[in-house]
Parts: sequence; structure tokens; C-alpha cells
Amino acid sequence: MALKITTQIGTNRGLTSEAYIRIFRYEVSKLGFMNCWLQVYQSEADANQPAGETPIYKESVSLEIGSTCKIPLVDILTRTVKKQQLVDYQETIKVPILDENRQPTGQVEDKEVTRKRPMEVDVEETYEVPNLSLIEGQDIFEYGYTKLKEKLVTLYGAENIVDC
Repeated sequence: MALKITTQIGTNRGLTSEAYIRIFRYEVSKLGFMNCWLQVYQSEADANQPAGETPIYKESVSLEIGSTCKIPLVDILTRTVKKQQLVDYQETIKVPILDENRQPTGQVEDKEVTRKRPMEVDVEETYEVPNLSLIEGQDIFEYGYTKLKEKLVTLYGAENIVDC
């Protein structure tokens, strides 16, 4: 399994229009994620050299793709809780009317003011909860490639990603 990018990308070994990407290792964490370590090659021919003939410098690095693909394995839960918050409210108060010398005239008028007071309100909180059952009973590399492909499609477009 591998993916090929058919549009030009930059790597530490120069530009290529046939980057070849493989997942060579993965790690699943109980904290709710899977990390896939990637090998990026300039071409499929570079990647398919016989064992022992592919020196480490044949691998490339692309800053856009990175050396790992971190895949969340979580469910998003939302719950409503009551919390104290400052809430705006309107209040009408009486204020004295002043003359041109800023002295009270003995008359008053109503004025609307906005104040804040603590109130208990309903607030929605969102939590990420680890869910390893998302990968249960399936080929873990296939799952990883599906998520890697989604990442590459967002970077380069679906028309530029080929399954190999």
C-alpha cells in the first residue's frame, strides 16, 4: 500500500511530481490517537529499490506533509451544565436633570442602563473521549491510509492523489 502525489511538491531533495508515500510504522495510544510514521520518496522507483540497496538518503521530507500523520480516535460528547456567569440586564434609574451650569434643577428623568449580575445559566461543554473501537476489527494500515489520503486530498486535491 502507498499513495502517490501527481502534482509538484517540494521536498528536502528538490521538487517532484511523483512523490510516493508509505506508512512504515504506527502506534495506537489509549489517549485517543493513532500516529503513523511516513516514508516520503521522490518516486515509486526510489521506494522500490531492493532491500539493502536503498540508503536512508533516498527518503525525502516534505514540510507540508510532515513525518507523521496523527489520527484522532475520539468521540465528541456534548453535555449541558449549569454555570455562574455575568449576564447583562437592563435597568431604569432616575437621574437628576442638570441646568447649563451642571446644577440640579430639582427634576428627574428615567435613564436606561446596562448592568451585569451573576446568574446561573445553561452552558454546553464539549469533550473528546478516547474511542479505540473506531479501529477495532479492521486492517489498521488500511485505516491509516484512508486518513492519510484525506489529509493529502486537503493539501493537493483529490485529482492529484493516486492509490498504489
